[in-house]
Amino acid sequence: SEKNAAELVKKLTDTTESLGILDSKFSGQNTDLDSKITSLQASVDKVPTKVEFEKTIEDAMTKAKSAQNKLDEVGTQIADIRADQTTDDGRILTLDGKTDEQKSDNDKNWKDVLDMIQQEGDLFSK
Repeated sequence: SEKNAAELVKKLTDTTESLGILDSKFSGQNTDLDSKITSLQASVDKVPTKVEFEKTIEDAMTKAKSAQNKLDEVGTQIADIRADQTTDDGRILTLDGKTDEQKSDNDKNWKDVLDMIQQEGDLFSK
């Protein structure tokens, strides 16, 4: 009976020691798992929800549409300037033509004046 009690104490001591080793091992693994779960949760918390993601996309599309509208407006302004420039180019060409006509008229008039003066002879002698 003493032998059985000694064996039982030995088995209980061995079992207690084994349980202590297992507890230590699993406690470390549990700590590692807790750390990994916390890290994963932090990563998941950074991922936007579907609603947040859709809102972000909607905001981006609104900004893109606004930028496109501004570009369209600039395009319209450029087209207006080009139309005005075309009109101005036409006016300049018309003025150039009128200037050339007037220059020709002036040259002819001066020639006529010169011819009249020459036909009169020396005006100072009369």
